[in-house]
Amino acid sequence: MSLLLGGGGVALFERLMMRKYLVLLIIFAVLVRIPFAILVFNRPHTAYASHDSIGYDALAKNLLYNHSFSLYSEDPQIKDPVRTPGYPFFLSMVYVFFPDNSPFVVLFQMLLDIGIILLLFNLVRAMVNDRAGFIAGLFYALNIHQVLFTTQVLSEILFSFFLLAGIVLCFLYVRKRGMQNLFLSALCIGFAILIRPIALFFPLIILFFLMLKRIQPRRMVAFTLIVILFPLTWTLRNTIVFKQFFYTKIHSVNLVLYHAPSIIQDRQGISREEAKKLFFKREKEKYSLSDYQMDYFDDNPSLCDKLARDARGIVFTYPLLFIKHQILGVIHTLLPANMGFTADMLAGKGSGGSGLKPAFKPFFQYLLRGRVTEGVTFLLKERGKNLGSGIWMILGLICVYQIALYILSIFGLKRNRISPEILFILITIAYFMIIPGEVGEARFRVPVEPYITLLASLALVKQSSKAPSNFFTRKDSL
Repeated sequence: MSLLLGGGGVALFERLMMRKYLVLLIIFAVLVRIPFAILVFNRPHTAYASHDSIGYDALAKNLLYNHSFSLYSEDPQIKDPVRTPGYPFFLSMVYVFFPDNSPFVVLFQMLLDIGIILLLFNLVRAMVNDRAGFIAGLFYALNIHQVLFTTQVLSEILFSFFLLAGIVLCFLYVRKRGMQNLFLSALCIGFAILIRPIALFFPLIILFFLMLKRIQPRRMVAFTLIVILFPLTWTLRNTIVFKQFFYTKIHSVNLVLYHAPSIIQDRQGISREEAKKLFFKREKEKYSLSDYQMDYFDDNPSLCDKLARDARGIVFTYPLLFIKHQILGVIHTLLPANMGFTADMLAGKGSGGSGLKPAFKPFFQYLLRGRVTEGVTFLLKERGKNLGSGIWMILGLICVYQIALYILSIFGLKRNRISPEILFILITIAYFMIIPGEVGEARFRVPVEPYITLLASLALVKQSSKAPSNFFTRKDSL
């Protein structure tokens, strides 16, 4: 081949062949996603299997029709202090052209998911080689867990796309320099923060990576300033609207609804819902609040702070119980699928339509208390409900496939040296697994699936010792 074409001809031939395989990969990914898209196009209500979907939809419509960031169409003057504007803004842009049309939201999210495959392919081929990039893209294309979330009016896919785009552009900057790459990376990470506040501190990890690569401090300062502009603008909005300086009250809400009740649950030996009611009753009496004020506390930043302060006091009093529930949250996030939520998607009856309730976290609670028999009985009862063979088959495939990815990821790490790039990927996975903590579930794994897939691809293609140095260790000459 090299004698016939010469060195340049061989390189051109290899590029054309890889382009051909990439086109085949995209076609395959589209074919995998089409059946799930058809389900939503035939039954649009199936795109709202989560209560969060209904909230996002309401925010988008109020933005578009009432020019107000509110959950309440009947009273759009009640502004929302908890959610951030990235995903509602995306929805409102879709609704401009396709009013109230969730199938087109799903269509755009499937295109974004194809974009994630292309980004992942380019990231892995730069870190390892073309073959590894193709394998990573193929693994991701086959991931039904990710495909299902493209069918939901939820922020996961949009967030995953901008997060991965920011990381790829950052790696590209380290490889080739060019301030435009760093600038675009900062824009993508900034918008990712507007979509999901969980990414608020993620730029610190990128800065750590840039330090390892000996990037000039002034470049890192420029990156930081661009990223900060995004949450700062929304913080200024909140300061004007609520007369209080904050980005989002989501952490306070999680303290009140999840962290404190979980600790009370353990201390009192009662159910989670009973613990929540007990905490609310105490707070209601302490501050002389009405039922209405307690039901809508998250619309009032000042009240939210009061309740969160008391919830934080419970957390500080019992730090070991808090840590236990954080660990349980990570385990819950690592579980192959949130079966109740996934079954709701597939059953086509909206949130709770499948009849499945959360089971794995209560199951672990039973085990930690030494009540093994009760735990197994509870799990079999909750997961033994008849959903139809088709739904159980998909749930089974998701579980088997995810476990295979985990095993391959471990082998991928064992086969390859821990370069700064791999270290960055591992820290990224840990960050997005740990931060949700108590509220963690399989849904929160969506943004890190591309990086788990990356590690899995390394099990089949050994990382070249030259590839990272060629691509990622050139000194800053700017």
